[in-house]
Amino acid sequence: DYKYKVGTHRSFDVAGDSMEPTLFEGDKVVCSYLEPTLWESSLKDNYVYVVVTRGDVVVKRIFNLIREERTLELRSDNDFYQPFRIDLNEIREIWYVRAKISPFLPSPQNIQNILQADLKELKTTVHQQSDVIRQLKELIGQLLNEKEKSL
Repeated sequence: DYKYKVGTHRSFDVAGDSMEPTLFEGDKVVCSYLEPTLWESSLKDNYVYVVVTRGDVVVKRIFNLIREERTLELRSDNDFYQPFRIDLNEIREIWYVRAKISPFLPSPQNIQNILQADLKELKTTVHQQSDVIRQLKELIGQLLNEKEKSL
C-alpha cells in the first residue's frame, strides 16, 4: 500500500476505554509520524492522533488551536472523559492514526454462552449469600432471646 511506503510509521497499543467505541483496549493503531514543522498547518480537527508528551502517550481526537493559543484540545470518543488542552511545548511527537488492528473476537454465540455461565454463577452466589444472611438473622434472634431470658 502506497501510504505506508513513504515516511516513518509506528504502531501503538491502545490502553483504556477513553476512545470507545472507536478504539478498544488491546487494539493497535498504525500511525504516520508528523513533522513538528507541519503541526500548525497539517493537524486536522476531529481526526485521531497519538500525542506523545514528556510524561504520557495518548490516543485522542485533536482540535488544532496552535495558531490561536499554541495548544491542542484533546477529546475522547467516550463521553465519560472531559476534553483537555495541552501546551505545544509539552508535546514531543504527534502521530496520525492511519489504521487499527483489533484482536479477533469470539463469535456472538460464544459470548452469549459465557455471559449465561457468568449469570448462573452470580445467581448461585446470591442464593448462597441469602442462605448465610438468613442463618445469621436466626442466630442473632436466638442470641437476643437468650440474653433477654438471662436478664
